[in-house]
Amino acid sequence: MRSNPHVDAYLSFYRTCEDQNIKDPSLTPELCRGYEHFVTALHEIRHFHDALLCRPLFERFLLRNCISWCVAQLVPRIPPGVERIPIDWNDASLATRRDLVHLRDIVLAFDKQYFSRFNTLYDPCSFRGRHITLNHLLEANAIVTELVHLYAVHGVRSTNDYYENVVVRLPALYTFLIECFLELYGDLIGAMIALYATIPFCLYSSRNPTQTFCELVDRHENDPHSVFAVCNPSTLKHCFDLEASLKNDVQNTIFFDLDGRAIQLRMEDLPNRELAEGMINFHNTMYGCRRRLIDKYIGEFEYNAGLYFERLNELPIPPMLFFPEVSASGAVKGVHEQEFIQRRQSIYQIAAHPGSDPTNPIVFAGLTAFLGSEPAIPFAIADLQLVNAYFYHAGFQGEASFYTPMVDHMYEKLMREVSLDEK
Repeated sequence: MRSNPHVDAYLSFYRTCEDQNIKDPSLTPELCRGYEHFVTALHEIRHFHDALLCRPLFERFLLRNCISWCVAQLVPRIPPGVERIPIDWNDASLATRRDLVHLRDIVLAFDKQYFSRFNTLYDPCSFRGRHITLNHLLEANAIVTELVHLYAVHGVRSTNDYYENVVVRLPALYTFLIECFLELYGDLIGAMIALYATIPFCLYSSRNPTQTFCELVDRHENDPHSVFAVCNPSTLKHCFDLEASLKNDVQNTIFFDLDGRAIQLRMEDLPNRELAEGMINFHNTMYGCRRRLIDKYIGEFEYNAGLYFERLNELPIPPMLFFPEVSASGAVKGVHEQEFIQRRQSIYQIAAHPGSDPTNPIVFAGLTAFLGSEPAIPFAIADLQLVNAYFYHAGFQGEASFYTPMVDHMYEKLMREVSLDEK
């Protein structure tokens, strides 16, 4: 992709520190901005790992995957001329389509189950005079990961500089918990270490992580360092003592035919064997990612931050959604495919234009890999899951804006045009 001058400046600074063995350097505001852009991928990887390791979030995914399976079958069966965003279930032509009505009823039943099981997961809890939600924990943990990485690479001064120049300017969703822990522990490094231990313990051990976090911190307020007796690498391992029951749920995931009967799917009965296999086995793929994190990060690494960064390539890495920045005037500048090739960076196109050279199309949106890693989810399968999520939100909730304008445009076009060949 086109070089970001701030990122280039930071990478040059990093190489200089490595070559000259410079310890604990300061970061200028420009270098802080460069690091902010550079570390974005790590921020998103942290979200991916937390979503896998947080049991209620992973169970929510399993249910969403069942919905996705139904939606993928439903949308292509809608007859031409029927509005799809949202789906017009009052259209007379749908009344006689027993397959469509049955799939709709399955989706609505899953929706009801989803709401009854997870409707309180994001409920707010009172904490230090403010209400916080699960999103506060997830975003604070991602920011802490950025800070801990910087601390591991450069030291205290760089970490403090980044916090003062970048982090404090972020919305409270990202910073409020860090500010609270600064008051409790007296300095940024102490706050980071405490949050790095406390948030994951609450995410991975509890059915209600936000409430658990608030109660845990309140309980140890008078002796903040005593929280480490509860939140440490040994206790984190015990968060997964009941893993066998979740594994059993994954293995017992079943799919249904249009009569609601459980079926054994045969790959040869489905078009595009690779995509069919990827979608049917997606729950197993994701559980395999969760299992790798438990075995490596929680088990072998013992939740050691240094090992997490040094051996990140041994952990499951998701595909990264790529899209160029939009200027204030609304202009979008794509990236020529050759730029990815020159950087030896794979790219899966979602939105592209042939431009003046069809052999070097301009990519406006796509999926790419993190620093040459092999994505834990194949690009085509990730794209299919993004499509199905869009189909659900657009078709059942009327939300046509879900990802980025360019990605939404491509998926909306596909949703309006996709149709089964019923000849």
